[in-house]
Amino acid sequence: MIIEIIFWITVLILGMTFLGYPIILYVFSLFIRDEQIHSVDSIPKVTLLISAFNESKVIERKIKNSLSLSYPDLEILVISDGSSDGTDAICAQYVPRIRLIHSDSNQGKNYAINQALPQIDSEIIVFSDANAFYKKDAIEHLVKHYILPKVGCVVGNLVLSQTEMSDVSRGEGLYWKYEHFLKILESKFGTLLVANGTIFSARKALLSQLETDVANDFQIPMKISSLGFQVRYEPEAVAYEKTATDSREEYNRKVRIVNRGIRGFIKLKKYLRGFRLFEFLFHKFFRWISGLLSVLLFLSSAILWQQPFYRIVLIVQIIFYALALVGSVAKSKMKLFYIPSYICLIHISASVAIVKAITGQTFSKWAPPQTSR
Repeated sequence: MIIEIIFWITVLILGMTFLGYPIILYVFSLFIRDEQIHSVDSIPKVTLLISAFNESKVIERKIKNSLSLSYPDLEILVISDGSSDGTDAICAQYVPRIRLIHSDSNQGKNYAINQALPQIDSEIIVFSDANAFYKKDAIEHLVKHYILPKVGCVVGNLVLSQTEMSDVSRGEGLYWKYEHFLKILESKFGTLLVANGTIFSARKALLSQLETDVANDFQIPMKISSLGFQVRYEPEAVAYEKTATDSREEYNRKVRIVNRGIRGFIKLKKYLRGFRLFEFLFHKFFRWISGLLSVLLFLSSAILWQQPFYRIVLIVQIIFYALALVGSVAKSKMKLFYIPSYICLIHISASVAIVKAITGQTFSKWAPPQTSR
């Protein structure tokens, strides 16, 4: 009886996380009227803040892309966090068209941002990474929302390229489409849970010092929302970024993201209240532990295998993991194989991240995946 309860609780949580949550958001969003923004009366000064650590492969292209953007009052600021590969020398060629702040040692993105914030006088800050390239009008689409005083943070649309090159990047592409759908729904409530670190913006007046071991695209929307301001998603503000094609790089990236998310929850849980807590539980927390829940599902159905229903469930799981194994080994381009393989990659990396977080291991800095450069 206890094993059956465990089985059904696990099924309920997994079903609610991946299917029930978006359905609930969609149903309730039907009762919310979209607020149309037709024009912008003023052009606030914007600083495009580009974080870079050893980005010599892409930084010149990023600078050229930034200089080509159509926003009329735009400052471009590169913060080089202890780069030692020639990144600074490349940036120096574009001064004074851009501004460069250099740290002598690599302390991590958030540390560098904290050093840069007091030196910025713009009303709006757009946060970006060196390997993300913006559509010409991306910043206009972000900024137009700030005509509404209640808007404090606006997140852009990250479009992934290189999604046909490997089973990892194809899986990431499908995952990102699912995330895009959730962001649209959450944005209708003005409570978008997290940002895309490659393209999001915030009112400078609402920003405070960042926790160095919590991702900026996790903590900034959370803090701004706690102040009573809306966090929105703007699909027309487009940035392009390559996905990692190496499974080891993607695994390491996922471990880092989940680990920092867990650390963020521990440090910032006081900001999670009401509807935003509901979003966090089903958009993030239960997804992070879905690998552990999947183990419980497998073990409970294995124990109950003598009953026909549970035997079928067990067989389905065995087939799923067999397909994942084939997809991982053979690098197949068929969805039948690479989707299970990518799901297992997510589950394993999230489980490892949880263990690292529990044992006190954190990630305040990292080396960018080379296959995404």
